[in-house]
Formats: sequence, C-alpha cells, structure tokens
Amino acid sequence: MLQIIVALPLSFLLLYWIWPSILGWSIRRSSEGKWGGWIHGHVGPVIIGLSFILAIGLGSWFVLADKEKSWTDPEPAVSGLGIAAGAVFAYSRLFPPAFWPSFYEVINFHTTGEWKGPKLTEISIGQGQFWPIFMEVHNAGMTPWNNYRITVDFQEGGCQVYPEHPQVAASLRWQWKTVFRLTGEGQQFLQVQATNTLSVAEPQTIRFVVKAPDKGGRFKVRIKVVADGRLGESRRDLVINVVEGLQPPPIPVAA
Repeated sequence: MLQIIVALPLSFLLLYWIWPSILGWSIRRSSEGKWGGWIHGHVGPVIIGLSFILAIGLGSWFVLADKEKSWTDPEPAVSGLGIAAGAVFAYSRLFPPAFWPSFYEVINFHTTGEWKGPKLTEISIGQGQFWPIFMEVHNAGMTPWNNYRITVDFQEGGCQVYPEHPQVAASLRWQWKTVFRLTGEGQQFLQVQATNTLSVAEPQTIRFVVKAPDKGGRFKVRIKVVADGRLGESRRDLVINVVEGLQPPPIPVAA
C-alpha cells in the first residue's frame, strides 16, 4: 500500500508537469529548427512510449521496495500497468487542460499581416501604439480538446483589445481573424469559445489588435484555458514589453 501511495503522486507529477514541459520545449525547438523538435511531430508514438516507461518504472519500484517480491512475480508488473493506465486516464479526463502559449512577431501591419518565427514567450510593442498580436495556444496534454474556452487577459498591463482596427490596416483582411465579443470601451480581455477538435500539440490561433498603454513597462499577459470534461482551469503567462519610442514598421514599398 505504501508503494502505491508513493507511486500515484509521482505518476501525476510526470504527466501533469513534466510531459507538458517537454512538449512545450519541443514545440519551441521545432519553430527554431533545432534538435528536439521531432517530439512535436511524433506525439502519438512518444505518448505510447512514455506510458510503457511509466508502467515499467512502477513495476520496478514495486519489486525494489518490497523485499518479498522478485522480478519473476507477475503481480508488480500487473500493478504497475494498472496504475499507469489509471493515471493516464485520470490525467487525460479529469485534470485541467495542459497548454503551451506563444507569440509570433508580426512584421507587416499594413497589407498582409505577415509574421516571422520563431515562437516567442515575450514580445515588445510601442508605447501608446496600436499593435497586432499573433498568439498560439498549443494543446500540451495527452488527449484532444473538443469543447474549450481560451481567455487572454491584459488587465495588469492596461492594453485595450480589438478584433481589428483601421490603425492596423492588415487586421481588416488578415487570415485567421479571431472573432470575439466586445463588452465595453477599453476592454482588456478577450475570450474565444471553440467547439473544434484540437489534437495534441496542435495550436489554436488567436489574432487581434491591442492599444498599448501610455506608460512603458514589462507586463504579464495571463492566458486561461478550460475544456469540457476537465476539472478546473489552467493558467500560464506570457510577457509584453511596452517600449517608449518603438514605432510600427513602415508601409512596404512596391518593387
């Protein structure tokens, strides 16, 4: 019984903290074209392999922790497999949805809304300026989301959010425009309600415009996600630097 009491928290630690961190690291590395990005493209085999490793590790723990058990006894292996399967199921259905958010840097405000990589966890915008934001929220769990809501909250930094704005001409016609409901003047948050299936490692794209505050500083942007069938809400932070004197890029000149 003591072995099981110790094994369960360790299993959930691996699934809830370590796996999302590994997947987020791989997604970032993939956007940079660096080693480690292959996990992002092979999540199915990796998850199956991780489940087997967890089961083998638990079975080995039961043998080592009980001197009366031997490596030929079937009970530790069966117990390890059962606990691993139960832990994976409980994590994938009950725990808050794991996710990894990131920015892209938008480099064309006026015509195409073009952006460039890699994925970033911190961007800079001009003080008092209208600025396009291109954000992705990746499913970093072990099962797809079918009905979920993403909240992006700028309350700390005082940014005002808009689905589009004439000051950022590209926002009037860019691809993957985010539709959300304005609730009043100076709104500092947005919510995206989605019913599509978001597979493991797949991103939900969010594009909108912010009006930066008139004071500079380094501000957190809080992203919150809830999903159908999960208990609780997950939260993560990105960072926006509001920089004095930073101006939007000039209008591209046709060749």
